[in-house]
Amino acid sequence: MWRIVDGVELSREKYLDRLGLRLDDLDFETNKAQSLNELIAAHLDAVPFENIDTYGGGRWISLDVGDAYEKIVCRRRGGFCYEVNILFCWLLRRLGYDARLVMARVYRGTDSSLDSSPAPKDDIRSPQNDLWDGENPPTHAAIVVENEYLCDVGFGEPPRVALELGAQEQRDGQHAYRFVCTGRLWALERRSRGATGLGGIRSAPGTWEPRLLFDLDDSRPPAHFEAGLYRVQTNADLIFKQYLFCVRQARDAKFVLQGTTLRVTPFYDDDDDDDDELQTADELRSRRTESTFETPGDLIAALGRTFGTDIDAADPDEARCIRLAVDRAFENNK
Repeated sequence: MWRIVDGVELSREKYLDRLGLRLDDLDFETNKAQSLNELIAAHLDAVPFENIDTYGGGRWISLDVGDAYEKIVCRRRGGFCYEVNILFCWLLRRLGYDARLVMARVYRGTDSSLDSSPAPKDDIRSPQNDLWDGENPPTHAAIVVENEYLCDVGFGEPPRVALELGAQEQRDGQHAYRFVCTGRLWALERRSRGATGLGGIRSAPGTWEPRLLFDLDDSRPPAHFEAGLYRVQTNADLIFKQYLFCVRQARDAKFVLQGTTLRVTPFYDDDDDDDDELQTADELRSRRTESTFETPGDLIAALGRTFGTDIDAADPDEARCIRLAVDRAFENNK
């Protein structure tokens, strides 16, 4: 089940090794917040956010932390939020953090709608809105740590640091964030650089746009998470079924595979607190490189080279699933 239990035979040392870390690298006694940020950065660099299994239709994803461990640590794959954040939550608890999962709705960028649900009343932060909708359950699971921080390593472009709940504007080196709390609902907002959203609508630079809507309910039953996971794997309106994607945030660049196209955007140093130092979407695009793969073999090679998904090291079932996803990506480009 989704609950993180100590009885599962998993190794935190092997997990840290998967992230390129050792226990000695981290200082949990005097600087737990900084160690948390180091864990997040290492995770985003090592473990991609991807939908190969769901898009290819070869494997059904469960909420079992052991399944996530076997896939991400043992087979060195990535995954989406219900796999990656569930496993990372387990690791944080084993390292002494008070960590728990929360459900969230994802803002799609086209209007006030959240992960294909009917548009909320007036504003997504309205106190009249309830996070839970049985017909359209939230599709995202994030992590709350020590009841003070929101962290997320299972999203396409999550904050690269833990964000303090209720604090003023915060930065992760690339973006500015803030929280807006109304009643029991929290909205995570990000300052726009003028990018074009999923619906083709270009937002004005400097405006605050919601990214997630969540609450801090710690009594949510496992059935709610199961409903969200089921929707992610079956709803054709969600991106998990629409196109192949694989995202990795390395220390110095972001790698995004969408369909058969790979985009690489170098990160920049944001050492200045001046708002003007945040680069616009056009400035970032000017530094981005893009390449489109001509054959399934080229794409499979890139999955191994850029994202660590090595088909030669996969078992027959996993290799078949990877090929199914890649073949479907090329079919959808015709």
